[in-house]
Amino acid sequence: MRIKSCFIVLLFIVLTPVLAQLKTGPPLAHQLVKDWAKLPKGWHFGECSGVATDKQDNVWVFNRGLHPVMQFDREGKFLQAWPDIKIVSSHGIRVDAEGNVWLIDVKGHVVIKCNAEGRVLMILGNRQGVAGNNDSKDAFNEPTGIAFDKQGN
Repeated sequence: MRIKSCFIVLLFIVLTPVLAQLKTGPPLAHQLVKDWAKLPKGWHFGECSGVATDKQDNVWVFNRGLHPVMQFDREGKFLQAWPDIKIVSSHGIRVDAEGNVWLIDVKGHVVIKCNAEGRVLMILGNRQGVAGNNDSKDAFNEPTGIAFDKQGN
């Protein structure tokens, strides 16, 4: 009986990956463009935590590197970087209808609104890096994203 039980467990372990294969959906129209981003010589991305596009099809990259915010044109030409933005841990990025760039700092517990040149316009949350709780009126606890309604709010 013990041998039969071991055989059943072994059979279960072997067959589980075969039976649990991921199903795929329809093919996506996206394709990899190798070496698309043309970074300045000696520059590298850190961990990329967010990508957004603006109305001109420029691509904004938020990463955990020396230059946390980088902008590229649609062909991958480097346009600008914001090395002076103080970010604890980048997480998400969005561009609103007016072209403002919103940065989500998950470990800094803030959301930062900047203009397209990198000037900080607004900081939501407690900039001291202290996490909020259910009683907080001015602090987030690890925000991860931001959304806008149809009116841009």
